[in-house]
Amino acid sequence: VGLPVKEAFERDFRGAGVRVVMRDAPVLEGEVVEWKARVLPGFPSSDAVANAKIKLVLKDSQYHVLYKGTFTGEATVTHPLLDESHVQDILGQAMGGAVEAAVNDDVLRSQLSRGRIE
Repeated sequence: VGLPVKEAFERDFRGAGVRVVMRDAPVLEGEVVEWKARVLPGFPSSDAVANAKIKLVLKDSQYHVLYKGTFTGEATVTHPLLDESHVQDILGQAMGGAVEAAVNDDVLRSQLSRGRIE
């Protein structure tokens, strides 16, 4: 789970114009606290709902906490032949929504610049 979520953050931050570096920068720590799907069998089609929740802590170069936040994402699907691949897809969409919510958070983005070493 860790690497795909990390890569999603890096990709989305870069896409939002944030410079992603590994040294002399703020530290973003994260934890996936919820990532689940619920399947509701039905006829003529079944439903599935996926939820993701992540907690983030942004620290400056001295490891002082600058920001804490919790972000969520949700996705749903209805399909007559709902299978594992559909569930995997909506799990990815739900996590993508949580990552996108974090990347688009104005407070988090403003705090990113505070944590740099000048």
